[in-house]
Amino acid sequence: MKKHYLRRIKPNNKMRIRIFLQFALILLIITGAILSVARPLFLAIIENGLAREMKSAFSEIENAYNSGQTVSNLVRSIEVRDDIILEIYEKSDSGEFDKNIFCQMVYGVYDSEKEEVPSNTPLLDFKNNKFTVDKKYADTTAIGELTNEKNNNRYFVVTKESTDSKLLFVSALNYSVFNNQVRVLYSALIAIICSLSIITIIAVYIYITKVTNPLKKMTEETLVMASTQNEKLRVTTRKRHAFFTEMDSLVLGINKMYKSLLQTKEALMQELDEKEKAEKIKNDMLSAISHELKTPITIIRGYAEGLPYIAEEKSTLCEYTDTIIGECDRLNNLVMNMLTFLKIGNNSFVIKPHKFDINNLIESYLQIYKTVFTDKGITAINEIDKPIYGFADEELLKYLLNNILSNAVSYIGGGKQIKIRYEEIDGFYRIYVFNSGNGIEPEHIDRIWESFYREDPSRLQIDGHFGLGLSIIKSIQEVHDSKYGVQNTDGGVEFWFDVKKDS
Repeated sequence: MKKHYLRRIKPNNKMRIRIFLQFALILLIITGAILSVARPLFLAIIENGLAREMKSAFSEIENAYNSGQTVSNLVRSIEVRDDIILEIYEKSDSGEFDKNIFCQMVYGVYDSEKEEVPSNTPLLDFKNNKFTVDKKYADTTAIGELTNEKNNNRYFVVTKESTDSKLLFVSALNYSVFNNQVRVLYSALIAIICSLSIITIIAVYIYITKVTNPLKKMTEETLVMASTQNEKLRVTTRKRHAFFTEMDSLVLGINKMYKSLLQTKEALMQELDEKEKAEKIKNDMLSAISHELKTPITIIRGYAEGLPYIAEEKSTLCEYTDTIIGECDRLNNLVMNMLTFLKIGNNSFVIKPHKFDINNLIESYLQIYKTVFTDKGITAINEIDKPIYGFADEELLKYLLNNILSNAVSYIGGGKQIKIRYEEIDGFYRIYVFNSGNGIEPEHIDRIWESFYREDPSRLQIDGHFGLGLSIIKSIQEVHDSKYGVQNTDGGVEFWFDVKKDS
């Protein structure tokens, strides 16, 4: 059963997988969003970068041109350096930039300064193809796309007029090169994102494992705690340190709550036990009282009904009346015992302790029982040879001592001897009352303090006892917060009770 239960609560990875998948989904969404905006962003970045480079090249060429230098070599070096195509147009008398002073041909280069005749058609041929402008700026810069209708090549083109508006500079980059640059950057970005994602996933998995392992262990331990009622069980946690986390606080809270629940449960169970015990005592008491009242009432009724028939027989009449009186005394004794038991058992009962001589109290009760001792051939010995002063409710102690002596007389046997002695124990006088006879059987010794409990019901009923005497002794000692007990000794039984010393 236990193994099956432990197997049922064995930790699984559902929580870890659920958290990991949620994070992976979030990471996937973020990655997709980044990649969706990355390509247009890279296009814009590359376009702006190329535009700046080309405008810088334009300024460099213009400065060389205005200073009278030959620009063909400079233009070629810029083309090679920046991997672009350059064309330069001069404004004619018509006001149009229709005079080509430099361009890259399909074969070779046309340079008006060297009066070279083109070997073939221009590679870009800006003036004879359609240029679609995407952006135009106040400094005469224009950015757009040009398609060469002869070879269907598409170019990224930047144009700009010179400062004196006499020249038109045209730079172009084949879109295959342009897209290749975008592709390289985009691939690099994907590689970086994938690497970071893998590293992040591994780190998150380790972190989730670190977080969920205590949670799974906590779940296992709380299930065990819920299935048992061991106050020593605790959800394990680390000791307080600089990195004491909310998880540790949660564990401490669970442990405190578990301890509080156990204490509350224990208090409730104790209260229920007390109620059940009180109810049982009540039912047992009613049953016992009914039983105890039935016998003497039946005897009294029977003898009372017989009185008219023996009125002239004096000896028999006396016997009948003595029996009736004896049964009435038994009933009175029962009622008085019940009243005393109920009074002491009441939680509102207040004792009235004062200083008194315990030895004097014992001597007085030995005198009261002197006739009984004589009639039964009992020898009573008080081994206390000096006054000993206690602090307790003397009236209750009288009742206690009377019940112990009465119990000793009822159970006396063997040498028919009663001995009383004392010891000093931790601020108390412990009074021992020994009576010779048979010891108490082990199965009865723990139950003799219960109300109406009888070791030998038939004999106790004959002696006029109802099983309340020892339970009253127990109640008296409990209201005094003092100990009591009984032990089998050589040749008999010894009851004892503690009385607080007078300070």
